[in-house]
Amino acid sequence: MNKTYLKHLEDYGLVYKTYIEYSIFLSDVLSKACDSYAPKSLVQSRAKSLSSYAEKIIRKEEKIASPLEELTDLAGARVITQTKDQLDDICEFIEHYFKVDYSNSLNKSDILNYDQFGYMSVHYVVSVPDDNAILGFLITDDIRHKKAEIQVRTLLQHVWSEMDHDRFYKASFNVPKHLRRDDYRLAAIIENTDALLSDLIKRIGYFENNYTPFLSEETILKELTTLKTLYNIEPDPTNKPHLLLKISKLSSMIGEWEFTIKIGSEFLRSEIEINDILLTEIRYMIGQAYIMSSNPENDYINKGINIMTELLFSLDNKKFNSSKEKSLKLKTIVQLAKAYNKNKNFKESKRLYFEAYQIDSNNPYILEECLHYYSEFKENDLMILPVLENSIQILNSHIDSSIELPNALFLKARFNFLLGRIDISQNEYIAAFNFCKTNKILNDKIKQSLLKEVSFFKTLIISKEIKTTLNILELFLLNIEKTHKKRFKKNILLGVDNIINPFLLTYYNNLINSKNLMVSTDYVNHSSFDAFLAQLGNCILEGNELFFYVLGENTNSIKGIRLLLSLGINVIILKDTTIVEHEIINDSNYINNRNIIILPNDYATLSATVLQQSLQNAHSVNLKADQILRVAKSFHDSYVTSIKTKDISQLPWDDLESELKTFNISQAKFIEVVLAECDYTIRESSHPKPIHFNIQELNTMAEMVYGKKLSSKILDGWSYSKTENIKEKKSSTILPWSKLDDDIRNLEIDNIKNYSQILNSVGFEIYKELGRY
Repeated sequence: MNKTYLKHLEDYGLVYKTYIEYSIFLSDVLSKACDSYAPKSLVQSRAKSLSSYAEKIIRKEEKIASPLEELTDLAGARVITQTKDQLDDICEFIEHYFKVDYSNSLNKSDILNYDQFGYMSVHYVVSVPDDNAILGFLITDDIRHKKAEIQVRTLLQHVWSEMDHDRFYKASFNVPKHLRRDDYRLAAIIENTDALLSDLIKRIGYFENNYTPFLSEETILKELTTLKTLYNIEPDPTNKPHLLLKISKLSSMIGEWEFTIKIGSEFLRSEIEINDILLTEIRYMIGQAYIMSSNPENDYINKGINIMTELLFSLDNKKFNSSKEKSLKLKTIVQLAKAYNKNKNFKESKRLYFEAYQIDSNNPYILEECLHYYSEFKENDLMILPVLENSIQILNSHIDSSIELPNALFLKARFNFLLGRIDISQNEYIAAFNFCKTNKILNDKIKQSLLKEVSFFKTLIISKEIKTTLNILELFLLNIEKTHKKRFKKNILLGVDNIINPFLLTYYNNLINSKNLMVSTDYVNHSSFDAFLAQLGNCILEGNELFFYVLGENTNSIKGIRLLLSLGINVIILKDTTIVEHEIINDSNYINNRNIIILPNDYATLSATVLQQSLQNAHSVNLKADQILRVAKSFHDSYVTSIKTKDISQLPWDDLESELKTFNISQAKFIEVVLAECDYTIRESSHPKPIHFNIQELNTMAEMVYGKKLSSKILDGWSYSKTENIKEKKSSTILPWSKLDDDIRNLEIDNIKNYSQILNSVGFEIYKELGRY
């Protein structure tokens, strides 16, 4: 080794310990930064060894005259993050806290062409700032004017670069072209995987913040009890902040704020050391709790405003805010706006909402608040239209990803209304409520969402379209109130089309008392949709249970059907009603909706479906409860003696399961319906006389009995299929009367022939009461 090399090595040996000190300083600062901004990241640091220094000056002899002055990587650190978002935060931290020599720094992705893949990493050449410390770590004079290199890459980038660096960059031979091609292919796969992984983690985070609406209050309370127990027994104080945040999040879903205020405030007074972001989150959480739990009897709202104002001040005065802190800053501004609105300081509330909108103009939920000042927000309609269109696209992406639900659904409905898509908007409000009903999240938070929608529409100039939308929203509010109070008591047959004959309506009328029967026939053609909404509202106000809506072939009121489904009303859809099958059955909002009942276009099955559930709970037209029980037992005895095979349905009456007894009683009640179809009825008699039915009567009544059996199977979830599958409830026997084989029809007719004999045996006779209906 020549004297020049030896002199260079000697000079480096004199300052080697300084670069070790520098590398330790970098490790300390970056590790603390990662604790806040990139948890679970790896931090590596080193001072260039004497042997590496020697190799570099020998290999680059012609390029480097003064190594100590020209080499920038004598102290170095590497940060390996889990995701690209974390990488961005750490890069921004470095740029804020260090002096960056941008002329010698490099983002490797910037030098790749759009059609190239390869080494992806960010290399910073830095020196320490003029401050005395970074994140509490002192800057010594020894390292103050020296440079260092910091690399930042994701874990997947690190895996590829380590492999590539050792086998390609340091290779002592020329790597064949086909191997380099495979190397770049692998680089492309890793880059794509990195992007997908970052996106997946981001979406999981979004969903984690939005899954609670799908939990019942009972589930939330159970989980809260578990988390509070874990919080109290947690031995490691540094784990408590994470548990506290989980508890606060769940508590907010049920309006339980006191625990957050009490425990959160106690935590802040403790001496437990936590990172900046956790501290910011806890302060935000306490401020939110004060604001949301405020009432006229306490000063909580002003305490909340003070906490949020101090938090906002601290975030504004930080040298660097991570992406999470920026998000918390935005949320803090919005919470302050809500607080000032509660305090009726509308001027300050408006200022803050518009400040938030300036920060994130793509946030539809902030835009929603700005629209409360709708007339001032826009200069003209043309300017607001593209903003609303863009927001709807963002809301669609949220809905597709199952985040921000159900808020995104309601907000999309409102924005479409403002764009003049009235019918679409009303259908979307119905779909939003249907989502809440289906997912059983009709809680106070949903009620507040509906009240907010109602409040917004009342600020607009009332028109027919606005009135209809208000009626829909207020109907949903009414439905929530009555559902919570469980005041539904009576059955109602609502919206019957002309497919059902007058007898059925009269029979139903007699069955449950005329004042409780409401019929809306073909409301689309003969009355307004608002009149239909009013009828529904009256039903709910009177405490009635909305029972069945029967859909005929000519009905095309898709909105009405969606509305009924969203309210939990059973909707009977007859097969071959093309418009309904396309618009409802194939609608993603109503797939697997249990309130949709698909029946064959068959009068007997339809009639049985409408009547039979009410018959479970109602008294018969003529027979008393004890008489119905006698008839049920008689029919059961006849069934037992006529069937040769034995199963649990053929046990003696007293030994029958309660479910089978209930079924037999409903059959007994339905006998009156069957007989009445041919103008017959039943009475008690000490000397009952037999009666013989003609062929036409036997066919008519047998069809009715079979219709009830078919209806029961369909209501139990069975459907038609050419191949039998009991597990999936598929059967080739799910057919209307007109398509049955003759032997099955004859069996049903034979059963009707036995009616007179069975009833006579227990003191009843069948007689014809002409003109009764």
